[in-house]
Amino acid sequence: MSSQHIVEAIVYDKVVQLVSDFFASELRRLSAKVERPLPARGIPFPRIDGPKCKNDRIGIVGAGPSGIHMAYSLKEEGFRNVKILEKSNRIGGKSVHVSKV
Repeated sequence: MSSQHIVEAIVYDKVVQLVSDFFASELRRLSAKVERPLPARGIPFPRIDGPKCKNDRIGIVGAGPSGIHMAYSLKEEGFRNVKILEKSNRIGGKSVHVSKV
């Protein structure tokens, strides 16, 4: 290894150390500014009891990914009377597949 390569390696190590020290000090500085979250305001949502038996009627609003997943999960758990309510004529919600024409 030539002396130039050794000098370049030393300079590189010093630059890496300088940059990492800078980012570590910035992280400490910014972390000190982070405040604790504010306490909750208002009144909490009321507790809603779930279905009492597998034959209860269950309505799911929206056929987006989460609505479809919830209906599937309920069917897997044995609930038989699950209905999805969707305002459009397709499922998927805002998740839309667009193909080139």
